[in-house]
Amino acid sequence: GRSNDEDVLSPDNSPETKSPAQPAVVQPTPQPPQQIQQPPSANSIVSPFFSEQLTAFEVWLSFSEIHKMRLAKGELEPPEQLPVVLQVLLSPVLRVRALGLLRRFLDLGHWAVNLSLSLGIFPYVLKMLQSPEYKSLLVSIWASILSFDSSCRGDLLKEGAFHHFVQHLTFGLNGHATEVSEAAKERTLAAYVLSLACFEYPPGQAECARLSLHVNCC
Repeated sequence: GRSNDEDVLSPDNSPETKSPAQPAVVQPTPQPPQQIQQPPSANSIVSPFFSEQLTAFEVWLSFSEIHKMRLAKGELEPPEQLPVVLQVLLSPVLRVRALGLLRRFLDLGHWAVNLSLSLGIFPYVLKMLQSPEYKSLLVSIWASILSFDSSCRGDLLKEGAFHHFVQHLTFGLNGHATEVSEAAKERTLAAYVLSLACFEYPPGQAECARLSLHVNCC
C-alpha cells in the first residue's frame, strides 16, 4: 500500500497543482428599465403668472362702482388682464376662479359683454354648459350674454343646450345643501334665460315645449 506521504502529495491533493480559489461572482440585481421622462406639456405647466393675473383682475373688479361711473362718461378702459382671464378658462385648475371673476365683470353691463364676446368667450362658455360643476356660474353669464344679444339663443338651440337651463329651474329644491337666497337667484336667472330664448322665437318655444318647460314652471 501507499504511504500517507504519497496520499498527501498525490496529484489530486498537491498544493502545487491545485487551482487557486476563485472569488464568487456576484450577479447584479436586474433593475426595471427607467421610464424616459417626457417634457411637460403646455397644459401641465403651472405658472404663477396666471394666478397673479387673476388676482390683479380681482383687484380691478373691487373698484366696480368707480368703473361704472367712468363707463357712464365713456372713459373706462378695458382691463388689461381680461385676455389672460379668458385664456385661463382652458385651465381646469383655475377655471372656477376665472368664471367667477368673469361673471362679476359681465355685471358691468353690455360694454363688458361686448368686450368679452369680441375676445372669443362664446365657444368656451357654450362648451362648458356640458359640465354640471360650472352650471351655477354659467347661468348668470348666459343671462348677461342673451340680454346683450338674444341671437345667441340660436347657438344654444343648435347645441341642444336648452335643457341645462330647464333643469336649473329646480336648483336648490332637491334637498342639497345650498344657500337659499343664492339658489333662488340662480333659478330666476335660468327662467330669465329661457324667457329670452322663447321670446318671439318659435324654434325656441317649440324646444321648450318639447322639454316640458311648462311642467317645471307649474
